[in-house]
Amino acid sequence: MTYHIAITLLMMVVIIVLLFKGVSSPGVIFSLVPIAAALLMGYAPSEVNTFIGDGIKSVGSTLFLMVFAVLYFGILHEAGVFRALVRFVMRFLGNSVLGTLLITAVIGMLTQLDGSGATTALCTIPTVKPIYERQNIRTEALLLVESLASGVFCLLPWAPGLVEASAYVGVEVYDVFLFILPLFVFSIILIFLFCIPVSIVEKRHGAGLSQEEFKELKESLHEPLELPLGKGVAIFDSVFTVILMALLLAGKLPSNLSFAFGYAVLIVVNFPNPK
Repeated sequence: MTYHIAITLLMMVVIIVLLFKGVSSPGVIFSLVPIAAALLMGYAPSEVNTFIGDGIKSVGSTLFLMVFAVLYFGILHEAGVFRALVRFVMRFLGNSVLGTLLITAVIGMLTQLDGSGATTALCTIPTVKPIYERQNIRTEALLLVESLASGVFCLLPWAPGLVEASAYVGVEVYDVFLFILPLFVFSIILIFLFCIPVSIVEKRHGAGLSQEEFKELKESLHEPLELPLGKGVAIFDSVFTVILMALLLAGKLPSNLSFAFGYAVLIVVNFPNPK
C-alpha cells in the first residue's frame, strides 16, 4: 500500500466518523478534510487549488442540471400538480390490500420524478397512511414499498445519484440511462410483483376493510382539491411537463437545456407578476 492510498483511506474514515458524530455540516467536512489530505500527500496549495478547479469543471453540467431540475419540480409542487396527480391515482384504489400497495408504489414512483426523496415522502406517506391505518396495514409495509418504488426512479437521467455518478466517470448521463433502461423497466415490474407477497403477509396480520368502511374512505377522496395557482395553471404545467419528459426521454432534447428552458417557461406562466 502506497502512502497516497493510505492517506486516501484515512481521509474516507475521518469523513465518515465526523459525519456520524455530527461535528460540523457535511459541506465543511467534505471541503476541509480532502484539502488537508491533499496537503499531507505533499501537494502545494496551488496544486490543490488546481484540483478544485478541475473538479468543479467536471461536475459543472451536473450541477446545472440538478439546480434547474429542482427548481422546475419545485414550481410543480407549488402549483399543486403533485397533489392532483396523487388524488387522480387514488381514485383507482379498490378494496384490496394488494391494490393499496400497488397504488402506493405508483405514487412513490410518480412523486420521485422531481428527484427529491423529501418530496416523495411528503406527497406519498401523508396521503396513503390514513388508508393503511383504516385497512390495518402496518406502517412498515408502507415505508418498504414507498422506499423501493422511489428508489427505482432514482435511475432517471435527472436524478441526483445518476447524474453524480455519470459526472464522476465522465459519461453523458443520458447515455448511461439508455444503457440501464432494461434494468429500469425490469425493476419497475419487480416492484409490482413484490407487492404480492407483502400483501399476503399483511393479510395474515389482519389487514383488510369491510365494504361499508371502504365506501366511506372513497368518499373522502371527493373533497375539493386546493390548487394554489389555479386549475388552468396546474393543467398547463401538467401538459407541458408530459411533453417535456417525452422529448427528454426520447433523446430529442439535452437534459440541461430541457430543465433550464422548462423552468423559464413555468416561472413566467406560474408567476407572471415580476414581484
